[in-house]
Amino acid sequence: MTCLRRRWLNQASLTSRHQALRRSRLRLSNPQRKSFTITFRGAMATYDATARNYNELHGEEQRRKARVVVDYLKKHSLIDEYSRLLDVGCGTCVSTQLFPGQKTGIDPSKELLKQCPAGIQLVHGVAEDLPFPDKWFDVVISLTAVHNFDNVEKGLSEMRRVGSKVWVITVLKKSPKFADIETLLRKLFKVETVLDDSTDAIFVLQ
Repeated sequence: MTCLRRRWLNQASLTSRHQALRRSRLRLSNPQRKSFTITFRGAMATYDATARNYNELHGEEQRRKARVVVDYLKKHSLIDEYSRLLDVGCGTCVSTQLFPGQKTGIDPSKELLKQCPAGIQLVHGVAEDLPFPDKWFDVVISLTAVHNFDNVEKGLSEMRRVGSKVWVITVLKKSPKFADIETLLRKLFKVETVLDDSTDAIFVLQ
């Protein structure tokens, strides 16, 4: 077993126990949270069930968006081979692997993470509780994942905390949460530009 895989498994075990304790506390302190947590678990169960076919179903779309983002970041000298990059909601890392730099991916689905290629540090966890120091990453991305966050504002705040240079968040245009997510993005970040994609709005943030 490689050092990277052992590190991921250890992190996965610790993070899973932390999440279980955290969810139980939330249910006790906020009875309205219980139904929302169940909905979120249902979404993750869907991704777990389709993990083996995820790249076939969504791979080309995710790669297309990633190429747009990579081209923009390179053009504006915002990323290079030395950059620390975090992909929040990385899934199978089908898009993560297209970025240069030292890459870390975090996702709540263990089954999706198992499909990730070598060379990416993997963490099993959620956006709302990122296990990284403040301003640790130069670049933080999240491609078509934010609408699945348990708590969107907290997830975005955590992404803001651990980043230092640039953030890129793509939001599904047809999501019923789109307007609320855009409002939060403009509240928490400075919007540098919004790139257009056939399915997503690509927010480049500082």
